[in-house]
Amino acid sequence: MKLTLKKIRRTILIIILALLSGGMGFWLRGSQSLTNNSLPKISINRTAPADKQNLDFSLFWEVWDKLQNSYIEK
Repeated sequence: MKLTLKKIRRTILIIILALLSGGMGFWLRGSQSLTNNSLPKISINRTAPADKQNLDFSLFWEVWDKLQNSYIEK
């Protein structure tokens, strides 16, 4: 395989573009990082609306509690 000046320039240009796009992504991610103070506070209300009182959500809440305790970051 013969390296020509055109192939070398193209390779260098691709490397520079890749480094620039990676650097921009890293910089943008750093400036928009979420801290615990900026996360929205969510509260779960387990009471059903008045028109849905006849539905049984016990299995749903059991699974929700298992996921909350085992997998969801605090």
